[in-house]
Parts: sequence; C-alpha cells; structure tokens
Amino acid sequence: MQSPLFSRFPARLVPRSLWIGVLFLMVSFISLINPRLARAAVAERTQVPEQARPARPRKRGQALASATPRQIIGRTLGSTATPPDLPLPEADDIIIFSHGIPVVPWLKRVGVRQWQLWLDHLGETLRARYPQRADLAAGPAWEEWLTRHVRYVEVHFARLAGQRIARLLAALPPDDGQIYLFGHSAGGAAILQYIADLRDGTVPAPARPIRAALTLDAAVNGPARLWTGWPVAPERPGRLDRFIPKVRHYLTLNGSRLRWHRHVSWARDYMQLPFRGLGAWAREQGISVLTVSNLADTFSHAVLDDLPYLEMHIGRRFDLKGMATGRTHLCVQRDPRVPHFLWWHDDIALRRLTW
Repeated sequence: MQSPLFSRFPARLVPRSLWIGVLFLMVSFISLINPRLARAAVAERTQVPEQARPARPRKRGQALASATPRQIIGRTLGSTATPPDLPLPEADDIIIFSHGIPVVPWLKRVGVRQWQLWLDHLGETLRARYPQRADLAAGPAWEEWLTRHVRYVEVHFARLAGQRIARLLAALPPDDGQIYLFGHSAGGAAILQYIADLRDGTVPAPARPIRAALTLDAAVNGPARLWTGWPVAPERPGRLDRFIPKVRHYLTLNGSRLRWHRHVSWARDYMQLPFRGLGAWAREQGISVLTVSNLADTFSHAVLDDLPYLEMHIGRRFDLKGMATGRTHLCVQRDPRVPHFLWWHDDIALRRLTW
C-alpha cells in the first residue's frame, strides 16, 4: 500500500524524455567542481603536433604595420587590391580633363573647379621630381604652365564628346610631350568612347602619342549610360531607335516561359561590346589605362572586359541624400586621398599625408 506522503506527488517526477538532459547537466558540473581536470582532459584529446598546427591569421594591427604607406591609404579608400601601375603625368605632357554636365536642375554646375585638388597635387609632384625647372615653380609660372598644358572638355553625350576630344587632340601642336586623358562620370565615358573610336579608325590620329587614360566612375553602366549616349562599336547599331526593336525581339515570350538566362547573358554581352579587346589594344599601343569605380556610388560599374580595374568604397552605400545631391558621385573626385593614391610619389606622401 502506498504511503499517504507519496500519494500527493506524481509517480514520475521526471519524464523519460528529460532523463538524458538531466544526466547531461549533472555531468557538466564536473568541470565546475574540478576545472583543472576537465581542461587537462580536453588538452590531452586535442593535442596536435606543433608542425601540424595551421598558422594563425595576423591581426589587423599587424597587417597594417607590415603594409606600405600606399597600401594603408588604399585600405582607407576601401581598396584591398595591389596599388595600380599608373604612370605620373610628365612636365611636358598635355592633360585633358573631361567632366560631365549635371543632368538634373538641382545639381550644382561645378565645372573646372572640381579638378583643383588634382592640379595642386600634380604641381607638388612635378616640383618634387624636377626641382631645377623654373617653369614649374608655384605662382605665376605654374599658372602659365597650366594654361599651356591643361585642356578641359565638358561632356553630356559620350559619342559627341568622343568626336570633340578627337578633334582637340588632332589639333594640338606637335612636341616632345605626350597626352594624358582623365575623365569623371560622363567624361570617363567619353574618353573610353574616344579610345574605342581610335581603335576602330573612325577618328583622326592625335598629334602626339597617348601615354595614359584614367577614368573615375565612368557613366557606362545602367541608366547613366542612356543619358550620356551609348558607346558605339562596329558590332552593334549606332542609334537607339535601331536598338529598341532588337530588345523587343529578344524579350518576346518563347514557349511557356521567358528564357531569362539567355536574355541576361545577351544583355551583359551587349553592354561589353564597345570595350571588347580594348585593354589588349591599348597595351599594344603603349597606352596605360585604368578604370576606377566607387562601389558606394549608384553610377559605379564593374570590370569592362579586359580593361584594368580598381574598385573603391568611399562613403555610405545607401546614402539617399548623397545620391540626390550628387555628393556621393563626386566624392571619388573630391577626396584628397584619391589623387595621392593613384598618382603616388613618396616625398609628397610622407610630407603631407596624415590619414
């Protein structure tokens, strides 16, 4: 007969389904009672020969300590790639600055003032490299040098601006110097358009050889490519009204479902056509080309076929106010770290950089 004391409680205080859990908790208290024994047992089981242990990754501070000053600046710009091998402009070069026109009325028309940081850095670099040249001295001599060696091109449609750049370079006075092309936004698209036209033989040759071309956030991707003009290539139609029927033909329903993979692949190839093989052709001609893109910008682009590419991350990714005002789009051009990183010179960097 069951005792009255135990009749008040259920026959099973712990269900069978919880026995394993309770047993595990009881065993786990062993490490609290004698933690030295528990740690010794774990160390004995996990003992690995010293040669077989993988090397621990270096901490961020150690990685920065072993990096060069240029690599450190590149990481502050969000670039982990190898610093670009881009030549500095020479004292006798002609520099073409190509910039875009604002496409919405609330954006400021900054014009040539946006290149002042680059020109200041260029002047300091040239004076450090050629201290004996009096025509590079700061003041009136440098202003006169800028008048003789710097040209500006304002761009809206890349196709028309490519022809304008071609006429400008063909009319330059022949001299020992070379040409350095530099463009931002629609200006970068115009420079790439001009190089493609030069490769295809549709524009006259320049009066001087082209030494290098640098583009920042060239408007060659997405909607930006529409309002700056579609770059032309021999394999594709030259006008947008011939392009739209072809798009409708490829986007028609085929069977029971739309072949998205085929259409996306075709669109990707279509976007790359003007730049196909452009990097190899530029290397054959002795032209150093570098395309830079800020991934925080809505106008950023990916690698353009075989053209050398460098990505950065300056600013916030989804800064709606910065996108609307154009601040995010211009930060890769107005950030003083960018010209120091791309046009690197040890003496200037060690004397001025504090980032």
